[in-house]
Amino acid sequence: MKMRDVDFVEICLQILNNDLKHFRFVAAFVLIPTIVVFVLFVWVVNPKYAASAIVAPPANSPSMVELLSGMLGGSSSMIS
Repeated sequence: MKMRDVDFVEICLQILNNDLKHFRFVAAFVLIPTIVVFVLFVWVVNPKYAASAIVAPPANSPSMVELLSGMLGGSSSMIS
C-alpha cells in the first residue's frame, strides 16, 4: 500500500473539520480560556508603565523674518 503525500493545508483543513464537529470541545479548551485571559488583562491587571507628555511652544520663539534670514544665511540683526 502506497502512502500519499499530505501537505500542510490538507492537515489544517482536517483539523478544522474535526473541530467543527466538536464545537463544545473547542469552546471549552480555546474560546473560554481566551476570554478569561482577555478579561484579566483588560480589567484586572494594573498597568506597570505609564507615559505622559506636555507639548508647549518654545519660550522664545523667533519671528518669521528671523527664521527666513537664518535660512538664507543672513543675520537677523541686519533686518530689524
